Amino acid sequence: MFILAYLLDPIYYQDQALRLNLPPTPDQFSKQTVNDLVKHLIQSACKILQNEQLRMQKGMKEDGQLLIQQLRAYMYGEAPFRNPLNNLTQHLNWWQALANDSGAQILAIVAIKLFSVSPSEICDECTASKMSAFSTAKRNGLTGANIIHMAQLQQYWTYSFNNPNYVHKAQLTIPKSQSQPSTIVLPTPTLQDLLNPVPADNVEFPPSASAKELYGATFYEGDDDESLPITFVRGVNLERLTIEALIDLANPKLIAQFQDGSAASAATNQVTNTGTQPNTASTRWSEADAQWASKGYLDW
Repeated sequence: MFILAYLLDPIYYQDQALRLNLPPTPDQFSKQTVNDLVKHLIQSACKILQNEQLRMQKGMKEDGQLLIQQLRAYMYGEAPFRNPLNNLTQHLNWWQALANDSGAQILAIVAIKLFSVSPSEICDECTASKMSAFSTAKRNGLTGANIIHMAQLQQYWTYSFNNPNYVHKAQLTIPKSQSQPSTIVLPTPTLQDLLNPVPADNVEFPPSASAKELYGATFYEGDDDESLPITFVRGVNLERLTIEALIDLANPKLIAQFQDGSAASAATNQVTNTGTQPNTASTRWSEADAQWASKGYLDW
């Protein structure tokens, strides 16, 4: 998914740093002439499309082949993907502008899904915690809508009103220090984790360190750190990515993106936020479409 988002980024893809090794012409583009990276990207895009079709109960089995055609046109810079983008903050708007184009609307479903991901989960985690606190055993008659409204009112009060005449100020409640945990579950590796070199066999993971050094934990006075060993549990084991095999890190255009980031950020483009969502060519939803979206395999 990370590499697919890199591919569908209309700014960074133009640097041609991805090692796609495409055939010279679009007519030569086929399952037999593309490398494994291109096949993997097509399968990843197809899976996102299938999941979105299941969620919306909308789409057709034939959309899989349309996705390949539109992805091929995008990779070769064909219409309607020729509109340049220079503003680093307008990726989503760029794809939303293509959402109603018959030559891009299937691929736009995948791209809009990727670029709609929030860069931070802090707000969502905070809201979910508040909703869980409201939904107690004594309040088991609350509906989902009422719980949402209660969370909205609570945050509205905590983080202040917009009325300038109101004197209430935002407040932050800092919880008391907790005792030392007996088990710490490490999260699923991020892209940065997967790109880091694999530690040597003689390097301990996680490295020897106290919980205070690792997580800034504060214990009650009198606790003996040595008497309370911490068990580290890895959330999942994933194969590390060999990034040099996928992206040419020595690509001059790619290096220039980071060396002159301020100039790129200051640039503007003409794409406006249409606020529209992609519409597939057909709204019918048959049993065959549902079966393909749920467990179908795209022969690529």
